[in-house]
Amino acid sequence: MAHQLPRDERDMSKDVKPAQKRIDQFFSGRGGKADDWWDLVETAKGNRDKYDAALADLSVTEEFHGYPGLHLIGALREAALAGDAGTSLAFATRIAQALTTRSFRHYAGDWNLHAKG
Repeated sequence: MAHQLPRDERDMSKDVKPAQKRIDQFFSGRGGKADDWWDLVETAKGNRDKYDAALADLSVTEEFHGYPGLHLIGALREAALAGDAGTSLAFATRIAQALTTRSFRHYAGDWNLHAKG
């Protein structure tokens, strides 16, 4: 007979928190940064609690980068706090696209989440 964990211990394994980033990953290349944002976009399509946790983890370092920076992270947080899942997903997607294509360097609209994309 296979050994099984008590029910309480099996249920706890479902409450997995996202892995925290190491400080050396703060300086990861642009591909790693874009990947982190695409991961956030995928999380935004699912569980709100996981999205809020992922956004909080990502915000710690992203506020210090030139893009998206404090202003855009703040707008993304406001949408999340308001419970506006559609706007949160749209904002996260625009930031991920701008990081992937590096369009934020040439297109001023990438710095304003309310501008038409």
